[in-house]
Amino acid sequence: MIAKKNAIIHDLSNVYFILSDWFNSIKNMHFDIIVSNPPYISYEENFLLKKNIFFEPLNALFSEKKGLRDIKYIIQESKKYLNSNGWLMIEHGFMQRKIILKYFKIHKYSNIISYKDIYGIYRITIGQIK
Repeated sequence: MIAKKNAIIHDLSNVYFILSDWFNSIKNMHFDIIVSNPPYISYEENFLLKKNIFFEPLNALFSEKKGLRDIKYIIQESKKYLNSNGWLMIEHGFMQRKIILKYFKIHKYSNIISYKDIYGIYRITIGQIK
């Protein structure tokens, strides 16, 4: 796991790694922040991708329902694992911002904000549970 190697390289002792299929391995845990970079590319968009991205496992890139299946699940389920005033931060595709904002609102997140990447494209949306 690259993140674990980076934690060792940078001598981070306050980081804990858990291998889980979404929330399956953390049933009794709660967090102040959940950060997710889920698969969000629709299968129909694979022609847009550069060939060098395919070193990643396909299930880390592609999601059903126009790339939104996993994002919807994470937004819905994260509420069970966030402490009061906790934040969900999620990366998404550049054309998914409006629907992501809608999902956050449907699931009663507040302080919802989208952020642009270094190219000026909205790619991150966050929301807070009260």
